Amino acid sequence: MKHKILIFALVSLTAAWLLTIYVFMPQWDDLDQQTASYQQEKQKLQVVEAYAIDHPNIDEHLAELDVKRASLDKLLPNSGNFTEYLLQVETAAKASGVKIIGVKPTQPVDKGQVNESMFEVVVRGTYFQTLDFVKRLDEGPRFNFVSAVAMRADQGVLESKLSILIYNTK
Repeated sequence: MKHKILIFALVSLTAAWLLTIYVFMPQWDDLDQQTASYQQEKQKLQVVEAYAIDHPNIDEHLAELDVKRASLDKLLPNSGNFTEYLLQVETAAKASGVKIIGVKPTQPVDKGQVNESMFEVVVRGTYFQTLDFVKRLDEGPRFNFVSAVAMRADQGVLESKLSILIYNTK
């Protein structure tokens, strides 16, 4: 009789252990995955709700985004046409009083989502006129970066060679 009870207990424990391993544990793993998925979806919903609260008038917000996009398109145009930038350089030179001696473009370099082009611009004028020229370029409608400046005085006139990087999207 003791052996029957011991065998029954051992079979019961083995059945419970097998039931736990093959039935309950997979369900617990599935439940954990569903809980993680639920938490991700809940976070996404919270982001959307916060956005909706921050922007109750969607038409107005879309109009603001269109204005910002148009501004960005001017800063980083999607064409390699440099005519507008050269006009910007000429306008800045006239307004600051420097004389453009030469402009030398280089081939665009692929930088992933944008192309980078360098212009070497040589101008003559006083130090303050040259600074005003660089400031006007920086404040212009197109994004540009003066990466190097070489200056030399020639008979009381400052000649500056500016290496300017400009970018356009592809």
